[in-house]
Amino acid sequence: MDLKIKWWLEKDGGLVLGKGRCMLLEAIDRGGSLREAARICGISYRAAWGKLRASEDRLGEPLVETQPGKRGMKITPRARQLIKIFHSIDQKLQETTAAIVEKTL
Repeated sequence: MDLKIKWWLEKDGGLVLGKGRCMLLEAIDRGGSLREAARICGISYRAAWGKLRASEDRLGEPLVETQPGKRGMKITPRARQLIKIFHSIDQKLQETTAAIVEKTL
């Protein structure tokens, strides 16, 4: 038997980063564009753009950068930091839930 947990980071009651948005940022980092990241994540470009902008608005800072005169985008150092924090918390939660299941079930 498994114990599953779904969690996310919020600011002022609004979603900033969850598993899907973390995957989107990682896909932007790998693919170098929002269009490619949306394709990788299996969502529309419009949905990807909306999720990204909503997170940036809630944080009050950009998560991606574009270079004038060039196509594509890259994630910001802040986005990279949030991804690292997300994975760290997620790893600890997975370990904790596995230990709980092992002890109680």
